Amino acid sequence: MTGRERILRILNRQDVDRSAFWMGSPTLDAQDLYEEYFGCDSIDELSRLMRDDLVWIQPEFYAAPGFPPMWDTMAGKERVSLGQAGVFAETETVDEIEAFSRWPNPDYVHFMPFEIRYDEAKDRDCAVFSGTWAPIWHVLMDFFGMENCFVKMYTHPEVVLAVMRKMTEFYLTINRRFFEKYGELVDIFFFGNDMGSQLDCMISPEMFRQYIFPFYQQLIDLAKSYGKKVALHSCGAVDRIIPDLIAMGVDILHPIQAKAKNMSAEHLQAAYGGQIMFLGGVDTQELLPFGTEQAVEDEVLRLRRIFGPHYICSPSHEALLPNVSPQKLKIMSETARRIL
Repeated sequence: MTGRERILRILNRQDVDRSAFWMGSPTLDAQDLYEEYFGCDSIDELSRLMRDDLVWIQPEFYAAPGFPPMWDTMAGKERVSLGQAGVFAETETVDEIEAFSRWPNPDYVHFMPFEIRYDEAKDRDCAVFSGTWAPIWHVLMDFFGMENCFVKMYTHPEVVLAVMRKMTEFYLTINRRFFEKYGELVDIFFFGNDMGSQLDCMISPEMFRQYIFPFYQQLIDLAKSYGKKVALHSCGAVDRIIPDLIAMGVDILHPIQAKAKNMSAEHLQAAYGGQIMFLGGVDTQELLPFGTEQAVEDEVLRLRRIFGPHYICSPSHEALLPNVSPQKLKIMSETARRIL
């Protein structure tokens, strides 16, 4: 069974030989460490050696004249903290949002990264996770500054919603262009934003429903209109909004931050098993950096027993750091792919 066949059968709740595996997307310094250890020279070759069942391709590249960032939330200034005031920190009217001159132009978005990496995924017959990342929740906070954003939701809700509309319109446009050109090559639309802290959602479920989820719904509906399953990334304690994600049509939740409140495999499977598929869960906060190799093997087997075969085993954060040794990565891969 190929990786693509396995992922699609898991998504459709059909019989499979085993659960699936994805090593995640290591940081560049971790990638260098792994490539040296395993004797390979690219992320795709490393993924092949780990026998990933899926490939994640972020497809877009923004290249406007002068090379400004896609989202110039600081009007050219350097961002040094999440709480730093963004360009809309003092904005009080929707007209000011509309008049902002630094909104990105979708005509400057190119999909070269997808074209470069797709052949590797096709050659290995892996499932392809792609589509523009669309981090509208994070970019919203950057435009105001995190604390300012939360306050604006109460003091100037129409301004916050206007920013969300502008960003969503942009991502709908480029995602539509991407799906029109490459949709037949993509299996799962993958997008995301971290919505939780270690202990709870970053804002209340009610606030997510007012300010964020209507726009997520538009992105999800667009992907569904092209026949795509949807995977959503959010770190943190997001248990309180998982029912909302299911209702919106999210098929896969990633990365299952194991140490966050109410995000244990036992709770998630008992509460939501059969309603949404889980991708992730192998703890990157304590186990993978500091645990023994035997503990990693034991935990992967435990997760597989809890979630069953309709599960994609993967780290609880996609960006593995160099404090996760190559040996533990190898053990995670081998144990996740073992026929039980």
